[in-house]
Amino acid sequence: MSGNWAWEQCDQIATDATTHGSMFIPIILGSDKTTVSVATGQHSYHPVYLSVGKVHNRLQQAHRAALVLISFLPIPKGTCDDAKSKIFRDFCHCLFHGCLAVVNGSTKPYMATWDVVCCADYHFRRAIYGIGPHIADYPEQLLAAGVMCDADHTDLNGSPAVLCTLRQLLRLSNSQNEDTLWYGYVSGTWYF
Repeated sequence: MSGNWAWEQCDQIATDATTHGSMFIPIILGSDKTTVSVATGQHSYHPVYLSVGKVHNRLQQAHRAALVLISFLPIPKGTCDDAKSKIFRDFCHCLFHGCLAVVNGSTKPYMATWDVVCCADYHFRRAIYGIGPHIADYPEQLLAAGVMCDADHTDLNGSPAVLCTLRQLLRLSNSQNEDTLWYGYVSGTWYF
């Protein structure tokens, strides 16, 4: 991630008279699928970690309270037949995004208006939050992004995959309803 996104957010904050003078705090999320077997009976989870983007590299590399575990997102168990079922994949996707929405819900009101926070130097300042990158491995990136693919998910080598461009996405969203887009175009093979 380049610093351009954060600078653009700061420019937007500076142009709004109601948020002028507020500092921008980018929130970086990270997750990775893990299996916990002690006292839980082989359950899989997505542990979600949070860090703010204003932490100095020396502090972040030393792991001195720069990274905080904020949640364990559940991963539903299913059979091989369930993994092929669109209904089950959609349920897994909705569960993942619903849980992330609840976890990030406390910062949502302060993404447009400021919140007063106590900083490390014990001074109180106005802060506006923004969800930045979500660091994850490839299957979780696809899950978090809701990747759309025109290719048949059972034959990615044989079918002609079409790169989904912004123009194509706008064309699809204008021509079809939300259910048709979700059930017809979202690739759900990467959920497990």
